[in-house]
Amino acid sequence: MNKILLAVRNSMKALFIGALTVIGIALTTSPAVAQVAEQELLESYGVGIPDVTVAFGMSAFADHNIYAIGIKNGWLTEVGLSLTPKPFGVRSLSPQVISRFLSGESEIHTWYGPLQIEIMERVPHVKLFTMSDTYVGTYMLAAPNGGAKTVAELVKGGMPFEKAMTTVMQQLKGKRVGIDNTGSSRVFLDAITEIGDLSFDDVDLKVLEDARLVNLARGGNLDFVSPAGAAQNVLLLKEGWYPAVSITDLIENLPLGDPRGIGSIGHTGLATTDVYYRENFDTILRMTGVMFRIIDAINTDLANGTDHALALEVPVIEAAAGVKLGVDGLRAIFTTLDPLMSFEDQADYWVNQDSPHYYWNVYMPQIKAAQNGGLLPSDKDLIPDGAFTAPHVYKTMLRYRTWYDQVVDGAAKLDGERARLAKVAATHYAIRNYLDAYRILNAALN
Repeated sequence: MNKILLAVRNSMKALFIGALTVIGIALTTSPAVAQVAEQELLESYGVGIPDVTVAFGMSAFADHNIYAIGIKNGWLTEVGLSLTPKPFGVRSLSPQVISRFLSGESEIHTWYGPLQIEIMERVPHVKLFTMSDTYVGTYMLAAPNGGAKTVAELVKGGMPFEKAMTTVMQQLKGKRVGIDNTGSSRVFLDAITEIGDLSFDDVDLKVLEDARLVNLARGGNLDFVSPAGAAQNVLLLKEGWYPAVSITDLIENLPLGDPRGIGSIGHTGLATTDVYYRENFDTILRMTGVMFRIIDAINTDLANGTDHALALEVPVIEAAAGVKLGVDGLRAIFTTLDPLMSFEDQADYWVNQDSPHYYWNVYMPQIKAAQNGGLLPSDKDLIPDGAFTAPHVYKTMLRYRTWYDQVVDGAAKLDGERARLAKVAATHYAIRNYLDAYRILNAALN
């Protein structure tokens, strides 16, 4: 019956347009009208995309704010999603994220892998369901013109790594040292103090949130500093601070797979509660598809020297982080500190167990470190799957893409409405919405 009504409505519409054309009135179809017509077609075949409002939030870091690009481009609307509060959801400091989940204020929020490990026992019903990037911008920065030696230069000059680490870390004794208070760099800080034979009891230590750390550093009140955020690190790097020790020093000089190296990296992604995940899994898949579309756009900018996507995020992250980055600063973050991983690249996170980036290889050492440090109970057998639902999300998307690829050749034989359906399916496939791409193509073929 729906198809009959749709056919009658389309016939009347064609006659009306034809009459107007005869009397010389030219018509064009607006994007809004086209979208309505497309949704009517999808609904007539039982594959309409529902409109869903999501209570959303982002923290004040560059890789957390990439969703501003999708919001400004209308990419969430294209898959039936709108975020509240408008335009960019709530703004949260890291300690506020979990309270927003507990209060119901957020249904999906950006979150960070190492912090997810810290809360996995206290708040077991919150889990990361995506990762967008690998954060390798963890440093112990030295003040400009302070004369501090760096591990990289000493190793390049022929000094053994362990001796270089000791030489550099002993420079911190008695100095004013600031570290971030979220604990997200705990493995890195434990590693560099252990290898460098230094205790933080031997320094004038300040443990603060990033904004206060940056203010102290810029005011000449710190000699060494280790912020957590990429934007904060980039700001200080641009002002002459430099890495005395970096996470890259550990990864390049420790044995392959050493947990002190690979266990120091982190990943930003999207988190939700177990209940929301179970009851809104299609929304989870559509939101993840938008994330991958945004990653594609940013990586295209980086490869081509353009700023179509990057320029959209700049004012949003600058307002959130309180720092001036510009497109060049954001480009530096995603090139060096926070490389984004495309859908294809993320097989190394979730499928390829031999990859050093496989989630077990990264987060099992972090769980052990948290247990040894008293943040997690040491009498429990904890594993990364208690903190992440992302492997299931990625493999589900991979499965929908594979199913689409297996039947798409049949679309060449379609005509009329079914050909239009196949074209809509191809559009969703191209924007990484593999769930609806397969649903719509399957309806066209069957």
